[in-house]
Amino acid sequence: MNFLVNYFRFILQNRSQVLELTLEHLRLVGLSTLFAMLIGIPLGMVIAHRPRFNKPVLASANIIQTIPSLALFGFLLPVPWLGERADRLAILALTLYALLPIIRNTYTGIVGSILRWWRQGEGWDLRNRSSCFRWSCRWR
Repeated sequence: MNFLVNYFRFILQNRSQVLELTLEHLRLVGLSTLFAMLIGIPLGMVIAHRPRFNKPVLASANIIQTIPSLALFGFLLPVPWLGERADRLAILALTLYALLPIIRNTYTGIVGSILRWWRQGEGWDLRNRSSCFRWSCRWR
């Protein structure tokens, strides 16, 4: 109980700094998520369209995901433009960590919908006439 009282007392005494840092955190996370979406969704669409790129792209994203965050900051710190400001470094690191789930989910969503549409077209015997058949052929 004493912990909660001290916690709320600290928040009330430092509310301007807490608010400022919370807004900064939301800005960094929002920008990095936006950048990850701008990179990851088109990349997921490309690997769904061109299966030969599937393994290299997902392997690269997996490798980035396995690097510990402090090590990634250590690798990126000497980069001239990035190392000057901590917010640039944090946005890049968060963007790199967000790429794997976005790429993988985009790829899985597209490939899963193609297979579902293909099976529905076969079940209705619309393989030669259906728009889903033509759409799925473009992606194969």
